[in-house]
Amino acid sequence: MPLEIEFKYKVRHVVAIEKDLVRLKAKRYGAKKQRDLYFNHPSKNFAETGEAFRLRLDDDTPKITYKGPRLPSVAKVRQEIEISLARPEKNGKGRASLYDTMKSLLLLLGFRPVGEVAKERKVFRIKRGAYQIEIACDKVRGLGSFVELEIVTSERQREAAVEVLSKLAGELKLIHHEKRSYLTMLLQKAGHIPSFAV
Repeated sequence: MPLEIEFKYKVRHVVAIEKDLVRLKAKRYGAKKQRDLYFNHPSKNFAETGEAFRLRLDDDTPKITYKGPRLPSVAKVRQEIEISLARPEKNGKGRASLYDTMKSLLLLLGFRPVGEVAKERKVFRIKRGAYQIEIACDKVRGLGSFVELEIVTSERQREAAVEVLSKLAGELKLIHHEKRSYLTMLLQKAGHIPSFAV
């Protein structure tokens, strides 16, 4: 199973980072709006298991994502499975209606919503050695601006990938490392002690 290796950084403005990415010859892959609705499992507490399960609306494409427990590392390292849901449009109903259908199905199965994260994301990609790095420049509603650096690789390559991401963070002068998820930060900002870990 592939691993998601990720570093997240709080930044004042993403524009300066975007300029640095262009200078480093990173390729831009467009901008999109994302809405992530996180759920807790009906028969186990993801806060205790360290897992995460979300329904994402990525522009108009719904996706389901499962993230396994975090593995020991200075980076955020975990298994991730993501499935894109798509079907042909019928009678004027598009993919957004599939998001609502999937949300209803999860509620009927007993999954409980715990919070929603809304953000605008610009995606860049850059190659470093054998690794394809995805850089997300995010403006998160209620939290501000962040940059995420991510490599998807095997367990065997985990430490090498962490080193590559750390080096790129240095090139971009990213210093305010944030280990919490957007959901955790939003729950804490609202005064809630998160009962759900992502």
